[in-house]
Amino acid sequence: MTARLHNPVDTRFGWGCLQDLASITAQQTVALVTFPQARELGLVERIQALLGERLVYVVEDVQPNSDVAQLRETYERFWQHAGAVMGC
Repeated sequence: MTARLHNPVDTRFGWGCLQDLASITAQQTVALVTFPQARELGLVERIQALLGERLVYVVEDVQPNSDVAQLRETYERFWQHAGAVMGC
């Protein structure tokens, strides 16, 4: 069962929600922002299989409860590399 929260971002979570990702992001390029263990858990590969070439950038080093200072380098790296690919 999946659940949804919309305030102001549409957030989906729960068993099976990953399957909705392809339709939610149809016709869009996607950057995945996740935690360091996501790849070893197989999540990055599952999302790559669902999105194919539309997954253009992966950020894998976000720590739990990060503050703005901790995310600064990640933010700058994203805009240097993915911003151009995603047309941002």
